Amino acid sequence: MDRVFHHFTTLACAAQIIDEGIRLGRMIQVVEQGYVQMNGYQWLTTDNDYDQAWAAQSPQLRGRTEVRLSVVVPALEFNNLKHWVDICGDDDLAAALKEQGGCDSWWLFKGVIPPEWIKAVLSHEDFAKGEPGWSELCACGAIPTQKMMNGKALDMAEDVCDACYSEKFKAKMLRTGGLH
Repeated sequence: MDRVFHHFTTLACAAQIIDEGIRLGRMIQVVEQGYVQMNGYQWLTTDNDYDQAWAAQSPQLRGRTEVRLSVVVPALEFNNLKHWVDICGDDDLAAALKEQGGCDSWWLFKGVIPPEWIKAVLSHEDFAKGEPGWSELCACGAIPTQKMMNGKALDMAEDVCDACYSEKFKAKMLRTGGLH
């Protein structure tokens, strides 16, 4: 089953990422001589909170949570997806990152995440104001599997996941007394 992850970025970078995909990521690997940067690894998280532990470390990093992109990674691509705690090692850098917290939600995708996988975009500012942003996901953040009519016109249809569809359908049945 496909999975939803999130990628945080700056307002300045968001438009380019939406157009070209997530492609400039890298990870640091410890070697005998110190550290080396490895290109082609895109950082993702299962934590959708704008207050990311890694961003609290410095003012420069805090700006990197201005925009949250929600990405649906297809199940066929899971072989390119690695949980950070499984590959981080046990060096001082990894220990420091683990100590700050949040790393259980970190994932690395090897390769480019194409624009088609980006299914929702929401700025921190819009989130704080209660604005919806742009999304192809269910309101609960899950991958939609159903189309639920909210009115008689097709443009009133809402994409929802199975769980939300069931809940909304039950509520509608109770409210209307059945199908009409």
